[in-house]
Amino acid sequence: MKHLVLLVLVSLWGSMISPAPAQDFANPQKGYEFVFPRDHGSHPDFKIEWWYITGHLFDEEDERFGFQATFFRLGQGKDKNPSQVYMAHMGLSRPGEDRFFHEERLNREGWDAFSKEGDMDMRNGDWTLKRNQDDTML
Repeated sequence: MKHLVLLVLVSLWGSMISPAPAQDFANPQKGYEFVFPRDHGSHPDFKIEWWYITGHLFDEEDERFGFQATFFRLGQGKDKNPSQVYMAHMGLSRPGEDRFFHEERLNREGWDAFSKEGDMDMRNGDWTLKRNQDDTML
């Protein structure tokens, strides 16, 4: 069943986007010097990028959970409307119990989905990922 869900998601993702010519996007360049926090943010000159975090959480009884959150941005080209499509995936696991919970979001650019340039600040539906000034995440 997990594979069926993934195939359906990939089909939906493919039907919402149309390929943009390669010349619409920049290519990574050797020797690029990263500058933070600017490079934590979105780079819309590139066709695709993602932000990925993983970790462990503990509840009140000191039970451990594993988590991951991934936000994707896919450019459609400068003359497309919307010019960006956003996908996000969240997962929560219970190590040792073979339990895994996950959900996805798929939205077009607009009030419900964005990624800002200049610093990490993104939204997809009711999920957000934002860097605090002290370099922690919200």
